[in-house]
Amino acid sequence: MKTKKVCSNDHFLKLLKQFKKISCRVILDHKESKYYNTYCKFAFGNFINNSPFDQILEDLFKNFKANPIKTNSGLTDEMCSEYINKFYVTYTFENELGKRSNDSKFIVFRIYVKIGSIRKKRLVKWSVPITWN
Repeated sequence: MKTKKVCSNDHFLKLLKQFKKISCRVILDHKESKYYNTYCKFAFGNFINNSPFDQILEDLFKNFKANPIKTNSGLTDEMCSEYINKFYVTYTFENELGKRSNDSKFIVFRIYVKIGSIRKKRLVKWSVPITWN
């Protein structure tokens, strides 16, 4: 039994670009947070290098190209900071009940942040309905 590919590489890349724009807007909304500077370093980097977020999105795209029917993939950026240890960026193919599924109806992108020894906290979640073949 062969499973079908959920979406094309080009479409997935467009979704990643939209996810980055949405995520950056969400991060900019956290100006009151004491972690705001670290969020910005993660999302925007500096003028010389790509941001860690850009690098993670590139790696997620490589993972998708290597195995487009994988239902869950995530990558971590280990930052050297006294406050924030890790950013987790994931995508998941889910059914209408929010469960991982090969018969998916949605693709869900998430960013989690792990602050110190506290459990990881979801910073961004974006769900896109799958309506293509």
